[in-house]
Amino acid sequence: LYFFLSDLDPRPDYTLSVNKSSKTISVKVDSGDLVYVRWCYEKKSGHCSGGHPQTTHHSAVLSIPHLLPCVCVEMYYTYADASRHKKCPFRNESLFGECG
Repeated sequence: LYFFLSDLDPRPDYTLSVNKSSKTISVKVDSGDLVYVRWCYEKKSGHCSGGHPQTTHHSAVLSIPHLLPCVCVEMYYTYADASRHKKCPFRNESLFGECG
């Protein structure tokens, strides 16, 4: 009998699309489960800070203040200590501004 970490602590799957002109990120939950989603700034430690979570089970539009390489989106289930699924759409782009 084998268990995988992903089986014990699942992370929600989602897709995102970026609209740079309006500084928004549209997020769609693949499963339709109730989740929290937020934008955040990824620190050098890999942890995220900033942004307030929204609750959704279908989709959300996140307004971000600045287009920076450290801007990420985190999605996680609503139960305590849920594993977070993070995507950073600007990580490999040359954008103006720096992350602290």
